[in-house]
Amino acid sequence: MAPLRVLRSPPVRHRAHQEQVALRTEADIFFSVPEAVKHCCQNTLTAQWTKKLPFIQQQSPAELAADAVLSAMNSLNDIETAEWTVIDFCSGAGGPIPFIETLVNDSRRLEGKKPIQFRLSDLHPNIDAWMRHAALSENLSFVPQPVDASYPPFVTRIMRDLQHESFSDDPREKARGST
Repeated sequence: MAPLRVLRSPPVRHRAHQEQVALRTEADIFFSVPEAVKHCCQNTLTAQWTKKLPFIQQQSPAELAADAVLSAMNSLNDIETAEWTVIDFCSGAGGPIPFIETLVNDSRRLEGKKPIQFRLSDLHPNIDAWMRHAALSENLSFVPQPVDASYPPFVTRIMRDLQHESFSDDPREKARGST
């Protein structure tokens, strides 16, 4: 979950109204947003990850991320002998992960290597979107129950430092300590 920051309403000029101004947190606002609006925002973020800006970008951000994931995987000594699964803890509607999974595993197949499993998870799962993605790839699955990234319900091995814009230092430490 995102770190909680207090959002204050704009200053009220009349003293009588000042007492009615309530403090709200990002979590309160997120939970009060209808699912359709959340999913629309998630779909927009997916498009931003998977499309490139003509004349400005030579690759989409997802293609760059796939290159980084593939490089990190290839640096692991036991990548061909151990079972590895890439888990996205904040998947939203799938984001770039289905795209990254395809790029990574297509590249591995061309090199004669076994595919890597990818798994989607989120505190607020978008099951409809995930089912569509998982139907297109045998190497992509999802956790249908809500998953708190700071307390995953399964054993994981962290390859790299967790970096996500909504993690403060404290939850990031909790996530590392619980995996």
